[in-house]
Amino acid sequence: MNPAQAETCEPSLLKETAQAAKELGVGIHIHAGGNLREFNRILYHYRKPVVEYLADAGILGPKTVLGHLVVVAGHSLVDYPKGKEIESVAESGTSVGHCAHKYAKMAQVLESFDRYVESGINVGLGTDTYPFRYHLGNALRLSLFENRGSEVQWCESCCGFQCGHGMGGEGPGEG
Repeated sequence: MNPAQAETCEPSLLKETAQAAKELGVGIHIHAGGNLREFNRILYHYRKPVVEYLADAGILGPKTVLGHLVVVAGHSLVDYPKGKEIESVAESGTSVGHCAHKYAKMAQVLESFDRYVESGINVGLGTDTYPFRYHLGNALRLSLFENRGSEVQWCESCCGFQCGHGMGGEGPGEG
């Protein structure tokens, strides 16, 4: 099921999507935490950050992939204190599809790649940008590079390799 993106979906649609996915035994893919506008819009209308908004609607779970999840509470773009969003995603078994090239073009990064992986989130690499033939090896290289300037020290250089070839290669619910 693909309800598109968090900011364009009312809670009722998200709840119906979660219920339908459960009944059909299929997964959910939704873009979430993709930009500051979305973060502010959901916070303004629903008085909670995007992950909490999706959790309350029943979207999070082991068969769910959140596209991007870059802009969350505590991100350097956001004037909102760091919360438990990353922990909630990890505890629910939800996966994240990270598209490093898309954010590199906008001079933004996932803060922090290490924190997501160390929290237990299955992070897959994608190429959500033109040209679609963009090589995943470059996505891996950008992921490794962008993390070096983020809020925590680099844990291990193999972490990105595992994301590209191991952890992130698992489908939702297969971990």
